[in-house]
Amino acid sequence: MSEENEKEIVFKLARMISQLDASTTIEKEESEEINTEKKCVCGNIVSINAKYCDKCGRCLIPKERPKVIIKKIEVF
Repeated sequence: MSEENEKEIVFKLARMISQLDASTTIEKEESEEINTEKKCVCGNIVSINAKYCDKCGRCLIPKERPKVIIKKIEVF
């Protein structure tokens, strides 16, 4: 494989990972909209409107994810 082909493969894989992450996030949000309950990381089931888990006290408001910008980079 030439170095140029390897760069192109890495670029395509990075783009695919970004697209998969975006589609997973959308599917997760859609499934949570249907449900009236959600699960805390401690395993406790809480109301969809809860801001904190009543068992462990963890904040349940999701943090805003940073936007990812993919740029083509030059490798020696």
